[in-house]
Parts: sequence; C-alpha cells; structure tokens
Amino acid sequence: RTMNNLVLDISDPANVTVQADNLFEFYSGFDQMALQDHYLFLAGDYNRGLTIFDISQPVEPQLVSFVEGDILARSNLVDGDQLYIGRGGYGGVINFDISDIENPTERFWNQTGYHSGYGAGQLALVDEELFIAHGGHGLRILNVSQLPPEEVVEFNDVGRVSDITIDNQLAYVRETYPPRMRILDISNPAAPILVGHFDPFNGDYLWFAQAFGYAITDTIGYFKSVSELKLFDLSDFGNPILMTTFDDL
Repeated sequence: RTMNNLVLDISDPANVTVQADNLFEFYSGFDQMALQDHYLFLAGDYNRGLTIFDISQPVEPQLVSFVEGDILARSNLVDGDQLYIGRGGYGGVINFDISDIENPTERFWNQTGYHSGYGAGQLALVDEELFIAHGGHGLRILNVSQLPPEEVVEFNDVGRVSDITIDNQLAYVRETYPPRMRILDISNPAAPILVGHFDPFNGDYLWFAQAFGYAITDTIGYFKSVSELKLFDLSDFGNPILMTTFDDL
C-alpha cells in the first residue's frame, strides 16, 4: 500500500501551499521521518532500511545514502551528527553516526528481548540522556555519551508508554494502557519523580487512543486526533483546562 507525501510552503502560515506531491515512493511502514538542516531521514519498517535525501531543492530531492537492514523503525531523532531510531518488535534503539552523511555507520544497538507491546516509541534527548518511551518497559533513560550506552534507569511506575515530550525538566509521558498522561520531574534523570497525572479527555478513551500526536510548550498542551486539535492549559497538572478545540482538521 502506497502512502501520499506532500511538500508544503509554510512561509505564510495563513496561506499554506502545496509545492510538490508524491516525491517519494512511500509504503505502509516506511513513514518515520526526521529533518536536520537540508537532510531528510526516512527509516523504514522491517527490511526497508534507512534512506537519506538532500532536500536543498525541496521539489527535487537527491538521494544521498541508503543503509539496508531490518530497522523496524517506530521513531527517529536527529541530534548533530547522531541519528537515533526507536525500534518496534525487539525494541531498543539503533544509533547511527552520520558525520559522514554519505556513509552512515552504526554506533550501537541497545536491544531488549522481544515482547509484544515492548517496542520503543518516541525518543527525546536532553544533554547526554536519551529518554525512550518503551512500551511495557515504561520509561527508559540511557546515557549515550559513551559506548556501550549506560542504562541510567528503567522507570516502571507507569503503564504502557508510547510517547514522551520534555519541557523545562518535566517529562510528559503518554500511557496507552491505562490511557492517561503522566508528568515526571527529571531534573535528576537517575531518579524521576512523579509529580502529576491527568486524563485530558475526561474518560473519552477512544479520543485519547486516537491522539496521534501531542506537544507541550511551557504550560500549553496540544493534542491532535484524527480530526481535532485540542489546546489545554496545564499550569495545574491535576486540573487541565480546555482552552479551545479546532474541528475538521
């Protein structure tokens, strides 16, 4: 099954325009994307590998390199000359050194044993600490300044974790089961402290399960479902306030 892809010009946010359509031949499971400078990183499911494009000319991308392999990507994160890929299935994280963009090299593969629902979800990096929303393993934190990476902590006092975003030394962790948000103080990564939790959708678990993406900026939470975007005031962790809802997105 092919998947559509667009290049959008957002220089005028009030008048977004389509610059190109279907530049890449996407397939189901080949949709994990990350951008840095003028490079686009695509990590695939199963045997689709890692592909890097130069998008200096957005409507005429140029293939830079391809790494073959069973990457089984669930998330991408680029930081300087390092690319981190969260894996499904066997879980864990693959790290590529991309200082030579034409010849990426595997730096480490931190792997966990296979277990349904234990694959790695979203990643976040703060200084030298890599935070992994690691399914049934909870929240894992690795120090990636050395090889092999050092396990800082595996925080299990959460449910099945799929997403994480970090803002001002607070980690906002999304649990898919049970469905809720958890807020952790990570000022000491070796000892995260649970400081709050909430259900931003008042028991509407179907909405929460379909919240495909979210972001936190200061005390504002943005939650996106199939057709809606909800904004919450999160200044009081235990009492999130719905600010507005955008429908028909």
